[in-house]
Amino acid sequence: MTPSGIFKLLRPAVPYILTLQEGDRLEKIERMMFPLWPLFTLVFKRADVIQVISTFLGRWARRRGFTGRLEVIPNGVDVAHFSREEGSAVDDAKADIGKRIGDVLLVTTSRLVGKNGIDVVIRALPLLPQNVRFVVVGIGPDELTLKRLARTCGVEERVKFIGEVDNAAVSNYLKACDIFIRPSRSEGFGTSFVEAMAAGLPVIATQEGGIADFLFDEKRNPGVPVTGWAVDTDSPGQIVEAVKDIMSRPEKVRAVVATAKAMVAEKYDWSIVARDMREKVFLPLLEKRG
Repeated sequence: MTPSGIFKLLRPAVPYILTLQEGDRLEKIERMMFPLWPLFTLVFKRADVIQVISTFLGRWARRRGFTGRLEVIPNGVDVAHFSREEGSAVDDAKADIGKRIGDVLLVTTSRLVGKNGIDVVIRALPLLPQNVRFVVVGIGPDELTLKRLARTCGVEERVKFIGEVDNAAVSNYLKACDIFIRPSRSEGFGTSFVEAMAAGLPVIATQEGGIADFLFDEKRNPGVPVTGWAVDTDSPGQIVEAVKDIMSRPEKVRAVVATAKAMVAEKYDWSIVARDMREKVFLPLLEKRG
């Protein structure tokens, strides 16, 4: 961020757009920027427009002193790609996972870092039936720690680490599984959740940060169309309850999945995001300059 602040000081007549997509805890970001605090603050205040991927980050921009035009335009997903019908590639993913008849597969697609709460899912597994397994798609610095935790919890055989997967193949692993789960401790937006919704999976998540913009729970968000199952951070017991609810209420699951898919198609397809960026961010700046 700081180079843009320096640029604005040197070229005050040139407009710039500040985009906020931070996924880490905001307190952590602010601690890191403390040595450059005056310039860090200037970056927000001098922006001509700030585009954020969630209302959560929009509130942060206001707290940082920005009083100008703010546009909430989320990251998008390729809805057609993630919602396509199953094919042989999905069968290959099922074979790679080792899916058996009767298995209920939880899946996460994420970097293996603390903020994504993968450890909480592993801690919940011993409290779930033996046929519930956990598929982890992704890599990251916490991989060895998570594997050790699975051994310690006695669920090593029920956790499958797939490793890094090409972006085009992520949807195959989603469709090979049954429930998407990521109990994030912080999240700027959460594209992986929206991809899972587009793929037709029920989603279990916290409502931290930007997730609250699209994941609405039956009990926590009364009067709003339900799009998923919400749990608190660091709550293995609540994960168990959510998984069991999904396993026992197929009619509810079908309704929630349908609602979530419709929401994603209406709000989060890349064509919609690109249109909004053009019409709400770039064109007004160009018109302002004449």
